[in-house]
Amino acid sequence: MTVFSYAQQAQAFLASVYAGLIAGVAYDLLRLFRLLLKAGRVITALIDIVFWVLAAAVLALAAALSGVEGLRFYLLLGLLSGLLLWSAGLRRVVHGLCGFFLNTFGRKHEGNGKGHGE
Repeated sequence: MTVFSYAQQAQAFLASVYAGLIAGVAYDLLRLFRLLLKAGRVITALIDIVFWVLAAAVLALAAALSGVEGLRFYLLLGLLSGLLLWSAGLRRVVHGLCGFFLNTFGRKHEGNGKGHGE
């Protein structure tokens, strides 16, 4: 068992926060997929399982890249922090930016296409 310094633990914690952010993005993408499919209970359960497998894999990768051997409580706290950070704030920012770009570029695209049929 390797003893980590506080700096190494902080780096591993930060990597797990990033893993939580990635898991938050994956959750939203899977949620969108589920809504597009108009999934029932069985498909929703399968998509939930896929999410947790992906979240565990991303956390394991973050831990491995940080040199952590085994599951540590601070890694789970980092993952949860990243998920909460995504859902509490960054999700709204990203959705707002996506809406802005879709509206901006959608209008320009519509304006450029008016002369094609005439």
